[in-house]
Parts: sequence; C-alpha cells; structure tokens
Amino acid sequence: MSTTVAFVLAPPSISAETAETMKLVSDQEFSLNVPTSFYVLKRKDKGDLPDKNGNGRRGATVFTAGQMKRASVIAVERFPMKTLLEEAGIASSGDLSNFPSISIDAAKMAELLNTRREKERGASANARSIVQPSSASFISDTELRFRLRADIDVQKPELLMEQEGVSELIRYTDAKALLTKSGEMYVIYASALAQYYDTSDGPLLRDSVDSFQVN
Repeated sequence: MSTTVAFVLAPPSISAETAETMKLVSDQEFSLNVPTSFYVLKRKDKGDLPDKNGNGRRGATVFTAGQMKRASVIAVERFPMKTLLEEAGIASSGDLSNFPSISIDAAKMAELLNTRREKERGASANARSIVQPSSASFISDTELRFRLRADIDVQKPELLMEQEGVSELIRYTDAKALLTKSGEMYVIYASALAQYYDTSDGPLLRDSVDSFQVN
C-alpha cells in the first residue's frame, strides 16, 4: 500500500446539528468530514507514517485533526488485522477481511482495539480509556462502532471548578473501525472532554465518525 498522503479539501458544508461548517478531507486511502475550526495534520513526512505492520514513529496514526483550546481530537489509525490478533496472542490464519470470519464478538474486538491504542499512547493508569458497556456493535460485516470513556485524575478539583466550571474531567471517544478486503483495519477515534462533548463538539465529532470511509 502506498504511503503517500495527498489530502484534498472540498468546499465546506454545514453540520446538521451545529452552525459550524465541516470540510471534506480526502486522499487515496480514506475520506472524512472535519470541523473547519480544527487543524489538520498530514502525517506524510518521512517517518510519520506506519509501516506495513502498523508500526511507526507515531504508532499506527496516519491522520490527526483537532481543536487545541478545547483538547478535542480526531485521529485515524491504520494497521493489519493480522497484527492486532497476533499482538493479543490470537490465531491470525484464515479470512481476515470481515468480522464474521474472525469469530470475535463486538465487545471483545473493541477491547482489543482499545488495548492497542492505550499501549501506543502510553496512557497512565489515571487517564486510561475503557470501552463503555453495550456500546460495541457490528454495523455490518466490515464495520464496528464503539464508545470509550476516560476518567482523568484531577489533583485540585476546586481549582478546576474555578477555571472551567467542572469538578471532574471525563473524556468521551466515539470510534468506528472499518475492515478492508485486504485485511487492513482503519479506525477513527473522535474525542472531547465531557463539557464539550455534551455541547459544542459532540455533534461535530459524531459527524466526522459517521462520514469516515475507506476509499
């Protein structure tokens, strides 16, 4: 698979749930809508894209977008299903182009993906994401949806309340995994802190996840 990433930005559209415009970002591998206020980082520089096994200087990440002020982030990862299974000690022979052939239920598959992501992120115990109960489901033979929650340790909740109007930090992440005919896994993670996920950024992130497609 080519590692050249040449993104094309289409004219913006209006999000169905917010007044913010969305821009279409597309390359030869995948496409998705991104809020116009989000920066877009193209990991096409040497060493920034993962190798054929999904390993690289920045892990398996091939695309990042975000809003730095609110710490809202969209990321796309790419790696072979074979690698995911082997890292978990699961047999990787047979047809790996669709979920039914792999014979792992949605909840377990979501756990495998989250475990790989947390390992790459080097997340500490006080900021680790967990798959929300009953959130994982197969939408089709090649699409999985799930949601993550991370309760972030706050050292001074009274100061946080004074500055942000909240006494706890919770991060929600909507995720969609798409499996290709060649056995490649593409996963989009769109996350925001609860105070923004429940208001301004939640609809935008859901729009991005819904729009994500592998070309």
